[in-house]
Amino acid sequence: MRKFKVLAVLTLLVITESFGNKCFTQTNENYNPVIKHMYTCDPSTIVDNGTFYLVTGVEKTDTPYNWPFRINSWHIFSSTDMKTFKDHGPILDASAFKWMTNKSECWASQIMKKDGKYYWYVCDWGNIGVAVSDNILGPYHDAIGKPLISSKDTQFKGYIDPTVYIDEDGSSYIYWGGMGNLFGCKLKDNMIELDEGRIQVTNLKNYEEAPWLFKKDGLYYLAYSTSNGYRKGPIRYATSASPLGPWQDRDDILGVAYNSFTNHEAIVEYKDKWYMVYHNGALPGGGDYNRSVCIDRLFFNEDGTIQFVEQTTCGPEGKNAYNNWGPHAYAGVDATCLITTGVTLNSRIVDDGRMIEDMWWKWEVVEGPGEIKVDMNSVKNHKINFTKAGNYKIKLTVSDGYATNSDDVNVKVYDIPQNVVAESDSFPAEMSVKKKGVYAIHLYYNTGYNLKTELIVNNKSYPIMLEKTQFGYDPSCAIYTYNVELKKDINTIRLKTESKDIISKIQISKLD
Repeated sequence: MRKFKVLAVLTLLVITESFGNKCFTQTNENYNPVIKHMYTCDPSTIVDNGTFYLVTGVEKTDTPYNWPFRINSWHIFSSTDMKTFKDHGPILDASAFKWMTNKSECWASQIMKKDGKYYWYVCDWGNIGVAVSDNILGPYHDAIGKPLISSKDTQFKGYIDPTVYIDEDGSSYIYWGGMGNLFGCKLKDNMIELDEGRIQVTNLKNYEEAPWLFKKDGLYYLAYSTSNGYRKGPIRYATSASPLGPWQDRDDILGVAYNSFTNHEAIVEYKDKWYMVYHNGALPGGGDYNRSVCIDRLFFNEDGTIQFVEQTTCGPEGKNAYNNWGPHAYAGVDATCLITTGVTLNSRIVDDGRMIEDMWWKWEVVEGPGEIKVDMNSVKNHKINFTKAGNYKIKLTVSDGYATNSDDVNVKVYDIPQNVVAESDSFPAEMSVKKKGVYAIHLYYNTGYNLKTELIVNNKSYPIMLEKTQFGYDPSCAIYTYNVELKKDINTIRLKTESKDIISKIQISKLD
């Protein structure tokens, strides 16, 4: 697992024991993200008995810019001053729901209180369930033993991101939906069954996911995220005189999340102040899949419309903080390569655009036998070439004049292999390697590349890279190289391609 590169933050951690779990009391000293000792995402909120509770998913993705989301538990944090947040631990996880089939890919959740009981609505990829408890800190158990909203119901699509609101008369409503689909329904009084009158909302601009339903001064609000895995987008909102619409689309109220292509909001009133809760990728090692919850103040105009919320580094009660996240550097995943090929790292540089001077970045050798040459024509996916074989640690440093951040990555560089153990020029090809070790698999291309070509090593599929390089034994052809460690006594390598004219040869060489 990659180590964090620490940014300078003022954070006090006090460790205590509670409910058999380690609990952290974190004083943020006016600094976003509000939770710093772990990655948190998809926030929701509930105010109960004078205490503000923050409910989040917890992410454990090794590489911040690679699919998938790794969420299988939810934590609860509490605060009474919006500066100090106590982590009560993993109160609920996917194991509580026996019917869940995607236990490592859970998403947003929300807790609501009714008649002295706490109902926790959660989702995996495709289903929404509900757990119940007599205490906000649990223990919780599955309330119905099956999904409240199931992926098997073909009438509705996008079964994620539940939001629930209980009106003054005790009536309850639930909205849910992703992938551009938004649905709503009244809940029965028991909070664990859908009532009649399901609706689909289709008139919201760029709706994607993360609905959040709340009410102020007799007006109902429905906030939502417009971003998904293919584009970044802001948080918008709509209003209605009824909890089930019709909805009038309004405007953006939060900009694109820093260093994250998704966002999930919660809007809540606490001690006569309103707050916007959301996530970004600002923590060291963070990104699209290692996100962190932030909180900023939210204000309404006299006519009930919502003012645009500025994302800050100072947090909900902070003062005089420079509103600049600083650049974020991610050097990529540890890799191996041949000295003749170099390596294209899945590196990434992100900045919020608030620069004091022009942003700059550089690569340098921290440890290694030779020098490097870097193609730096973009802020991601840098190509690194090496002058000598050996073990390297190389560092990416980036600055915007306000803050400087860096990250390093290890690359093992091999000489041109002499030990060719298998090759084939007929397709589909299937070869067997009977010795453990690290191998280079070369695909010799006649013309360009073909996305319908698939390399399979011991039943694991390797995607065809999109960049071709001229090098190797025959300079007239392009070669894609995959470096893999074979751990079995007998290993199977297969290559499937639609056209034998695309690839002339597959070759396997032992590296060590």
